[in-house]
Amino acid sequence: SFVISRHPVWRLWTVVCGLPLLWGAPSATAGDVRIASVKLERPIIERYERGELTIRLEGEITNPYDPDEIALEAVFQPPRGLPITVPGFFYQPFALVKDRGQETLTPRGEPVWKIRFTPPATGMWSYEVRLVVPRGTPSVAGKDLEVIPSTRRGFVRVERSSRFFRFDRGETFIPIGEN
Repeated sequence: SFVISRHPVWRLWTVVCGLPLLWGAPSATAGDVRIASVKLERPIIERYERGELTIRLEGEITNPYDPDEIALEAVFQPPRGLPITVPGFFYQPFALVKDRGQETLTPRGEPVWKIRFTPPATGMWSYEVRLVVPRGTPSVAGKDLEVIPSTRRGFVRVERSSRFFRFDRGETFIPIGEN
């Protein structure tokens, strides 16, 4: 936060002058928002494959990009181990339209919320979607997600002992590119 002065008079002046601004500010209506539906793209995915949830909300949101007003997250519980929390994002599909040599992006469909997740382990996972708003954190329990084995190599990580890049399956990753 920005502090003009530490003097108590300035603090009082800031509070007194700032209160009318707060009273005139539009109230956040996101507390009245609720989860209308949660759709899992596919109930069975391969290990290290991207899974996607599409969430529709009901209610009025002043600014979907303000996490202090509204945020969405999913908590994925693996068969063994600690849960993984993944933040959601506001998503508006667009179509690229060409008109007289000009390209324009045009909204296509209603905006939704998305959560994308890549499971690092096989087995039956469960998930819960949470809507984080100033008036509470309502949640909706999701269905199970089955993660099956795959031939995908996994994420690239830095190996601690050698400082080389390796895939989760242990194979070396050598980034080759220009410059």
